[in-house]
Amino acid sequence: MTPPRPLLLLSLSLLLWGQGCAKLVRDLRLDERPPVEVLSIAARFPSETQGVMEVRLAIPNPDDEKMVATFVSWEAFFEDRSFATGLLATTFEVGPREERILYMTMPLAFRRLPLRRGPIRQEIGLRGKVQALIGDATEPRGLPFARRMEVLCENLPILPLPGHLRD
Repeated sequence: MTPPRPLLLLSLSLLLWGQGCAKLVRDLRLDERPPVEVLSIAARFPSETQGVMEVRLAIPNPDDEKMVATFVSWEAFFEDRSFATGLLATTFEVGPREERILYMTMPLAFRRLPLRRGPIRQEIGLRGKVQALIGDATEPRGLPFARRMEVLCENLPILPLPGHLRD
């Protein structure tokens, strides 16, 4: 029996090592990007007890099978305080190796708060998870998102100081 040729072994090991490094680099690049990206947030408050937030989410599917988003849970922050939470039921398909934009309109209802009238710049934070089924999976996978953004709002509720409730 002839021993393996050193050049053949070296070539094979370099090829396997190169594929492993390429996969590692690809995985690192995928991890740098958040699973779901918040593209935009808009908010308006037409009255002292209600408002509407409109959000655009970029939902990528890096897998080779179709993905179906079933729920989006979210929480909005004004002035670094939790202001509203919600759950949106949906059936939103993203094809294999594609990215789609999900447009969400989220009605807000709250106790009576006085409004600052006019266009007002406000930093709004939004975080949450998109629950998605990938392929034939029966358990959803949570894809998180989070972003703070300065938004030009139409009117804005005046939030009371913690512990001080206004009637």
